[in-house]
Amino acid sequence: FDTLTIWKEETPPNEALATGFVLDGRFEIKGLIGSGGWGQVYRAFDRDREIDVALKIVHSSLLNRQDAVTALRHELNTASLISHENVCRLFDITIPAPGVSGPAFITMELLAGETLAARLAQGVLAPEEALPVVTGIVEGLHAAHGRQIVHRDLKPGNIILVPHGQSIRAVILDFGVARDL
Repeated sequence: FDTLTIWKEETPPNEALATGFVLDGRFEIKGLIGSGGWGQVYRAFDRDREIDVALKIVHSSLLNRQDAVTALRHELNTASLISHENVCRLFDITIPAPGVSGPAFITMELLAGETLAARLAQGVLAPEEALPVVTGIVEGLHAAHGRQIVHRDLKPGNIILVPHGQSIRAVILDFGVARDL
């Protein structure tokens, strides 16, 4: 039973932020990267850190569900325990207090690449292309398992392929349903 699937079916239409909008006095929206069951992901400039980040805005309807808020906190807490180049780094989570307006969001490492799902839609990977992908996934999972964390939703859509010199760095995303061993 996958509660995230249920949330995806219940989410409202996109609640887009305009390019140039500054969220929380700190994050300048540069553009929409994509959207999914939880909400939208934007490229944003973090004025405090002086770096571009991925900013995941959570659909406001999910904030009324304690299980969704708990899952958000769990994703940040779980992923922040794993420090490895093949696991996406999460930086911050902001959840407004009850009665306070404003979106809930997570900031994370901005990764420029395509998902493994998108790459596989183009055809089978050649062995020399597949080797660094498989190696990266295994190394990222090994790092998670070393921290006693099981991902539980590993799929091509949760792996992003980032150009890395002459090779590819596979990075695991979305620890939202991960569990401690």
